[in-house]
Amino acid sequence: MTVAVWILRLLVVLIVLRVVFRALKGAGTIGSRTRQRIGGTLVRDPQCGTFLPPARALSLSTRTGVVHFCSDRCRDTWVSSHS
Repeated sequence: MTVAVWILRLLVVLIVLRVVFRALKGAGTIGSRTRQRIGGTLVRDPQCGTFLPPARALSLSTRTGVVHFCSDRCRDTWVSSHS
Protein backbone atom coordinates (compact mmCIF):
# COMPACT_ATOMS: atom_id res chain seq x y z
CA MET A 1 0.00 0.00 0.00
CA THR A 2 2.78 2.48 0.71
CA VAL A 3 4.17 2.26 -2.82
CA ALA A 4 0.72 2.93 -4.29
CA VAL A 5 0.24 5.95 -2.01
CA TRP A 6 3.69 7.26 -2.95
CA ILE A 7 2.92 6.95 -6.67
CA LEU A 8 -0.45 8.67 -6.22
CA ARG A 9 1.17 11.57 -4.35
CA LEU A 10 3.82 11.89 -7.06
CA LEU A 11 1.14 12.03 -9.76
CA VAL A 12 -0.77 14.73 -7.87
CA VAL A 13 2.39 16.82 -7.46
CA LEU A 14 3.23 16.49 -11.15
CA ILE A 15 -0.28 17.53 -12.18
CA VAL A 16 -0.18 20.55 -9.86
CA LEU A 17 3.23 21.58 -11.23
CA ARG A 18 1.97 21.33 -14.80
CA VAL A 19 -1.05 23.50 -14.04
CA VAL A 20 1.11 26.11 -12.30
CA PHE A 21 3.65 26.26 -15.14
CA ARG A 22 0.92 26.59 -17.77
CA ALA A 23 -0.73 29.39 -15.77
CA LEU A 24 2.58 31.24 -15.43
CA LYS A 25 3.42 30.77 -19.10
CA GLY A 26 0.09 32.23 -20.23
CA ALA A 27 0.01 35.06 -17.68
CA GLY A 28 2.04 37.40 -19.88
CA THR A 29 -0.46 37.34 -22.73
CA ILE A 30 -3.79 37.63 -20.94
CA GLY A 31 -5.46 40.96 -21.63
CA SER A 32 -2.65 42.01 -23.91
CA ARG A 33 -3.34 43.72 -27.24
CA THR A 34 -0.17 42.39 -28.85
CA ARG A 35 1.63 39.07 -28.83
CA GLN A 36 5.21 38.27 -29.69
CA ARG A 37 5.86 35.39 -32.04
CA ILE A 38 8.75 34.14 -34.12
CA GLY A 39 7.43 35.73 -37.30
CA GLY A 40 6.73 39.12 -35.68
CA THR A 41 4.12 40.89 -33.60
CA LEU A 42 0.39 40.25 -33.78
CA VAL A 43 -2.34 42.76 -32.95
CA ARG A 44 -5.77 41.87 -31.60
CA ASP A 45 -9.07 42.95 -33.10
CA PRO A 46 -11.11 44.27 -30.12
CA GLN A 47 -14.41 43.35 -31.76
CA CYS A 48 -13.93 39.67 -32.60
CA GLY A 49 -10.64 38.86 -30.84
CA THR A 50 -8.78 37.74 -33.96
CA PHE A 51 -4.98 38.12 -33.94
CA LEU A 52 -3.31 39.25 -37.16
CA PRO A 53 -0.08 40.92 -38.35
CA PRO A 54 -0.19 44.74 -38.19
CA ALA A 55 0.51 44.96 -41.94
CA ARG A 56 -2.77 43.15 -42.68
CA ALA A 57 -4.85 44.99 -40.08
CA LEU A 58 -7.11 47.98 -40.62
CA SER A 59 -5.99 50.71 -38.21
CA LEU A 60 -8.13 53.33 -36.53
CA SER A 61 -6.78 56.17 -34.38
CA THR A 62 -8.73 56.86 -31.19
CA ARG A 63 -8.22 59.10 -28.17
CA THR A 64 -6.54 56.23 -26.34
CA GLY A 65 -4.32 55.08 -29.22
CA VAL A 66 -4.46 53.00 -32.37
CA VAL A 67 -6.96 50.14 -32.64
CA HIS A 68 -6.52 47.35 -35.19
CA PHE A 69 -9.30 45.41 -36.95
CA CYS A 70 -9.39 42.32 -39.16
CA SER A 71 -12.18 43.58 -41.44
CA ASP A 72 -14.37 46.53 -42.34
CA ARG A 73 -17.30 44.78 -40.67
CA CYS A 74 -15.53 44.48 -37.31
CA ARG A 75 -14.32 48.09 -37.54
CA ASP A 76 -17.79 49.45 -38.38
CA THR A 77 -19.45 47.40 -35.62
CA TRP A 78 -16.88 48.57 -33.07
CA VAL A 79 -17.19 52.22 -34.16
CA SER A 80 -21.00 52.13 -33.97
CA SER A 81 -20.93 50.64 -30.48
CA HIS A 82 -18.34 53.17 -29.21
CA SER A 83 -19.94 56.33 -30.61
